[in-house]
Amino acid sequence: LRCAMGPYGETVILSASLDCTVKLWKLSSGQLVSDVIFPRAITALALDAFEEMLFAGAVDGSVFCVNFRHSPLDRHMAVSDQDAQPSQQSFRSVLAAHSTEVCCLAVMPRGSKQVLLTAARDGLIHSWDIESGELISAFKKHTGPIHNMHILYMEPGCVFGDKKKTMVGKLQKYQ
Repeated sequence: LRCAMGPYGETVILSASLDCTVKLWKLSSGQLVSDVIFPRAITALALDAFEEMLFAGAVDGSVFCVNFRHSPLDRHMAVSDQDAQPSQQSFRSVLAAHSTEVCCLAVMPRGSKQVLLTAARDGLIHSWDIESGELISAFKKHTGPIHNMHILYMEPGCVFGDKKKTMVGKLQKYQ
């Protein structure tokens, strides 16, 4: 489940289901705005920072990208396996991200670009350049499935994890 600001500042909720759909709902009225139909069950969702691209992780390890900026938001939209490689110009695209179910997705800024992070039951985290669709790096430290992921933005000078496994940073006295 993800929330986003829709047109004219209206809050929209995105929900994913094992029925192969992502639904967009108006929070204020509960009205269904759109269905996006995928070829496989969807297990994870993320939006880019501008809320123009939807990323949907699937049970087979693929990640589908739907670019709302370059397409009208139809009542029913379908995404297929034959869609092109991702780019800011494409409406729909597919990444072959993992060999097992995608469990979580996150988007983070990296300089002037955005990076998609994908994590799966295979214990891998991949980072992707959203614009080109190229794999940037892979992280393998988990021995089991990854079920959640959050991006931690740390201020300069903050140290994470000393020998006692604590977070140490700039502390200011509370007044």
